[in-house]
Amino acid sequence: MELSRKEHRKTVMWLSRKRIMLLEQEITECRKEVQNLKHEMNEQVMQMAEKILRQPEELSKEIDSQKKVDAFVNEFIRH
Repeated sequence: MELSRKEHRKTVMWLSRKRIMLLEQEITECRKEVQNLKHEMNEQVMQMAEKILRQPEELSKEIDSQKKVDAFVNEFIRH
C-alpha cells in the first residue's frame, strides 16, 4: 500500500539529534540488561542442573513433598 505525500507527512515524526542519541543510549542499556539477565539465567540453570545431578534423591523428596502440599491445598480449596 502506497501512502500519498500528505499521508506520509502525517506519519513522519521529527526527533531532535539529542533525543535520538538518548534513545540509542537507552536501547544500548536495555540490550546490556538483557545480556546480564541471560547470563544470570544461564548460571541459575547450570546451578540447578548441578544440584539435580549431585542430589537426585533429596530433590525427588522435595518435589514429592511439594506435590503433596499442592494436592492438600487444592483439596482444601475444593471443599
